[in-house]
Amino acid sequence: MNIPRCFDLRGRIGRRAFALSQVPIALVAAFLVLAGLGADGYPGTAPEVAFALLSLKPVWCALAAALGPLLWFSLCQASKRAHDLGVSGYVCTIFLAPLFNILLYIIMFWTPSRDRDNPYGARDCG
Repeated sequence: MNIPRCFDLRGRIGRRAFALSQVPIALVAAFLVLAGLGADGYPGTAPEVAFALLSLKPVWCALAAALGPLLWFSLCQASKRAHDLGVSGYVCTIFLAPLFNILLYIIMFWTPSRDRDNPYGARDCG
């Protein structure tokens, strides 16, 4: 997978490629969030995190700047995985809804690829 293609919304990827792209991204995002919490001394309770985000402290601005490309990458990969399952990439907007995103991840990780070509492209071998 080359760099320009991984930020593209078109095409298809299989379960293995999806897992290999999402698990490291989730770990990096979790590390960045925890590092941001630790840098400001917040223990991580929801009201304190919300206050920190609203106060626009420099560490949170840097965190948002770092998480933006990670979110785009993750949505691109999820869109390609949705295409592999034969559905529109717009399904990936569910990733933005808490709790529903976990269900969608489970579905995308465990549902097998379609064995035939579909309107979104040829079958990927991953």
